[in-house]
Amino acid sequence: MTEKKIMDATDEQPRASTRETPLATTLLPVLEHVRLLKEILLEEQELLLAGTPEALEDVILRKMIMSEQFGVLLDKSRFAEIISRPDSGSTPLLAELRSGLLHLSEIASVNLVIARESAQTVSGFLKALRQEEGDFETYGARGDLGMTLRSPSMVSTRR
Repeated sequence: MTEKKIMDATDEQPRASTRETPLATTLLPVLEHVRLLKEILLEEQELLLAGTPEALEDVILRKMIMSEQFGVLLDKSRFAEIISRPDSGSTPLLAELRSGLLHLSEIASVNLVIARESAQTVSGFLKALRQEEGDFETYGARGDLGMTLRSPSMVSTRR
């Protein structure tokens, strides 16, 4: 009786894996790309929180390239067709992919909020500086007074 159970289990195993092979072949590269994007977004988040903008440019460039490649990969994998199938919800790979995409969306949203807050802080700081500094005159190429500016760094003798 135990031999029968073992044989039945081994007989069912190849059939189940054969059914999932095309889906697995399609989704495994997508899942790997989601993992890589997650790492990049988390790195971006760390840099945003640390306030190191010089390192941020490289991470943003990598994020843009990976996002573009991810879009191409989704198009090639016919992701929309796979997701719209009625039986797609029962596949562990699709559940993992949905979870990964949701996590990417959450991380990106948090990064956006952090970036907006940083921009508002910088904008407020610059506005306060301008109000403290007062008006400054600039000189035109002929030595005449030009337009009035709010920042001394903008004072120039050129037009």
